[in-house]
Amino acid sequence: MSKDPIDETFIMLFEIVDKLSQKGLATSAKKNVALLESLSVRQQKTLYAVISMTKFNPTGVNLKDLAARMNITVPAASVLVESMVQRGFLEREINPNDRRAVCISISATGHQIFNVIRQEMSIQVNKLADLMSSEERTVFENVIARFYKELFP
Repeated sequence: MSKDPIDETFIMLFEIVDKLSQKGLATSAKKNVALLESLSVRQQKTLYAVISMTKFNPTGVNLKDLAARMNITVPAASVLVESMVQRGFLEREINPNDRRAVCISISATGHQIFNVIRQEMSIQVNKLADLMSSEERTVFENVIARFYKELFP
């Protein structure tokens, strides 16, 4: 069975992202690594989803949108968020525009851990970016932006 080169390319991309994440963790403070590694994979994905979603909605995200992004039910998202609120990674506040709804955002602790790891990952990413010409980098950035826009409209 022959493998499609594009499949292999995406597998390599996923492996690169995983390696960058590992390197970010490896050079981060042990306290931060222990906290992040104490989260389940689903909790880590929730942390990253909330961070990503709050880029476009700084007041926080609603539970329904988070559940849709995570491809889980709203009740499952509620339990997941509550466990992360109790551990200090997320905050849940009443939506100022709709008092029946809540806004979920990253806590100061969640931001601190994410920012440390992201800084370390950024160092590794910049090393890889230095391997590309400016034209290659522009093409790469445009392709990734197009993929992102398709997957996260």
